[in-house]
Amino acid sequence: AVAVKPPMLATGEGATQGVRRDMEDKHVALTQLPGEQGVGFGAVYDGHGGVAAAEFCRVHLHKNAMADPL
Repeated sequence: AVAVKPPMLATGEGATQGVRRDMEDKHVALTQLPGEQGVGFGAVYDGHGGVAAAEFCRVHLHKNAMADPL
């Protein structure tokens, strides 16, 4: 029998602030979602609505999506 390893996902990240005083965008890069073999999640949240909204999405959106699958 041959052991099959799940595919590996590698991520990288970068940011350019531009003319704004502070970086308001947030991101998340999860190479493995809990309980989901071979499923990752990545997103960039635009901070134009304020950093608090982008941070809230960074922390909660993937959890809410996993709690209510289609």
